[in-house]
Formats: sequence, C-alpha cells, structure tokens
Amino acid sequence: MMRNFKQILDKAQGKGRKRLAVPHLGAAGYIKPLKWQKKPGLIIPVPVGALDEAIAMARNGEVDLLFQGDAEMAEFIDALTVKGTGIAERKLLSYVSIFELPSENRLIMLTDTLIQTFPDIRRKVRILENAIGFAGILGIEKPNIAALSTVELVNFHVPSSVDAAVLSKMSERRQLKGLMTVS
Repeated sequence: MMRNFKQILDKAQGKGRKRLAVPHLGAAGYIKPLKWQKKPGLIIPVPVGALDEAIAMARNGEVDLLFQGDAEMAEFIDALTVKGTGIAERKLLSYVSIFELPSENRLIMLTDTLIQTFPDIRRKVRILENAIGFAGILGIEKPNIAALSTVELVNFHVPSSVDAAVLSKMSERRQLKGLMTVS
C-alpha cells in the first residue's frame, strides 16, 4: 500500500515512461509537463496542435496520457465525452484529488470535486466505485470511505444525507465494487 507521493512516483518510474499528449503547443501550460521530464522515467511529452487531435491519439493508443493544457475544464470534459470521437462517457468520469498526510504516514483521497455536479445516487455509486478502483491501483485494498453531507443524521429535507445513508447500507451489503465500509 502506498502511503506517500514518493512511493507513487517510484511506482510510476518502475512502469517506464508514458507518452503524454500535450495539446496547444506553445501554450503556457506546455512548460509544466516538460519540467516532469527532468524526473527520469515518468513521461515523454508528445506535442500536438489541438485537444481533439490529442484525444484521437489516446483513442488510437498512440499516447498513454492526456494533458489538459490551457483548455478550460468544461472544454476538456466535453471533448473527452463527445459521442463517436471522445474516449469516455460523461456519467463514468470522476475526479480524484490525493493528499499526503505525512504526520499520519498515509494518503487521503477526495472525490468528485470537479466533474460531476449535483450527481444523483446512481452517479454517486459510479463515483465511489471509480475512487475504490483508483485506491486499488495505489495498493489500498480496503479503503475507509466517508460519504459526506451537510448534516450527520438522515434528514429527508437534505437529499445528500439520504444518499449517504443509502451508500452506507449498500456497502454493508457488499453491493459496491471492492470491499470497504462507508460511514
């Protein structure tokens, strides 16, 4: 189980360099991935002229990773999810932020803070399953998960509290991908 960013980087280095499509050559955002190139074994930047071209390269297996570059998040997500030319379905995408807690020697993740706005319970299940899958990649087989709401107890006037209770019960019944407990 990975407990810090250094372990994540070490594992990434062990996987060999990945080809990173960098759209909008010449944009200010292009400099950032080039700095990562100085760290051996992480990426090989592949400059491309447009976001659509970068997505096509990912779809065709010509690159391993996509860089958002200077595209706005909405533009980036829209391009990823265009039917026929994109590489994902909007309902399957979610965003995971990783934080290192050195004092506790562990990582924590927060999802979905960016892509899925006002998700219904079905999408919340997908978001949770995506996060569980990502935790598995980090070697965290049984992540502890908290479904947050604005109130602690179920309140029918606060739909997120009802959804949190449903997710918790689904976890107890092992209805979610992975083995974990939602509190």
